[in-house]
Amino acid sequence: MLTELQKVFEQNYGEAAQFRARQLRLDQSEYINDEEMDKVEEREAEEILTVSGMEKAKPLEALSENVPLIAVDSSSLHLGETDEGLAVAIRVAIVKQVGNDVATEKFGPFVAHLTPNNSFGIYNELRASLGQTEEAHPPALFKMPDRIRNLVERMAQRYACTLASRGIVLWDGALTRSMDTPLELFNTLFDAARANENSVVSISKHTRLWLTSGKRLMDVFKDIQTSAMLEIPVDIIKTKASDLLGSVHVVKFTPDGFTFRVDVKPHDGDCCKQIRVVKANTNFRYGYPELLCRAHINAFFTPVEGISLQGMFIERHGLEVLPTFDLRTYVFGPFGGG
Repeated sequence: MLTELQKVFEQNYGEAAQFRARQLRLDQSEYINDEEMDKVEEREAEEILTVSGMEKAKPLEALSENVPLIAVDSSSLHLGETDEGLAVAIRVAIVKQVGNDVATEKFGPFVAHLTPNNSFGIYNELRASLGQTEEAHPPALFKMPDRIRNLVERMAQRYACTLASRGIVLWDGALTRSMDTPLELFNTLFDAARANENSVVSISKHTRLWLTSGKRLMDVFKDIQTSAMLEIPVDIIKTKASDLLGSVHVVKFTPDGFTFRVDVKPHDGDCCKQIRVVKANTNFRYGYPELLCRAHINAFFTPVEGISLQGMFIERHGLEVLPTFDLRTYVFGPFGGG
């Protein structure tokens, strides 16, 4: 399905005739991923941890067991608006490490034109490819780019679970049921991992979990200068236990690195073992697994790529180009940020 995605998007193009491109600058050096911007309106509610049952952190020691590691990440880029809807590009990357050999697969960039008329068809066709056969209403148009990116990433995660056996698949984010990923979809991915005896280790750079003392969960290792790990019992998290689809941990992989939330869905039932194996089998960048960094790097867009994709979209569909318009610049002049 990943190789056929562009056909799905082209078949559902619509009838747009005009295009107003997002302003991208060639002198902008930063890579672009609009996922964080898209999720601003949909942050999960803050969850609170009770202090009862909290154990002391344990030293995190590497477990020298040579297993395949596969990392997956995706990104989205808003290209602009048409007279019918939104143009968005999506790309996903998979990085596989077996011993000293590292290989990368990239899918995309896929360019989709999302409108009120085609959202239903595109959304449900992608869901059906992941086993969600019951039709569902798509979200509001402004949320569709992130929903489509999420579905494409889930396809890549399912595919990654078939690329090795007795390995570990690294995901970005938490194993928590959410608006964009229902339980049934997660179970489809877990079944693919289980069929190949793979474990899933999902790493979050952000979390909404707090302690009742007011301290952020990510700050529990702030004064610890060693690698450490702490498992958070599900029964002390004040949220639905059914929404947590893996064991929850706070992990500091390297003494000089940052702290991360790490959720584990193990194949063999030993969650801590999987974290120790990850520590032994990859390098780290400020405490973040290097393999996931590579997946990030290969998925993100550069401004040059964005401008090229805008040009391709315009030429392919014969669109009239409208001048870029920034209301803030007109209203606030040099103070408008344009």
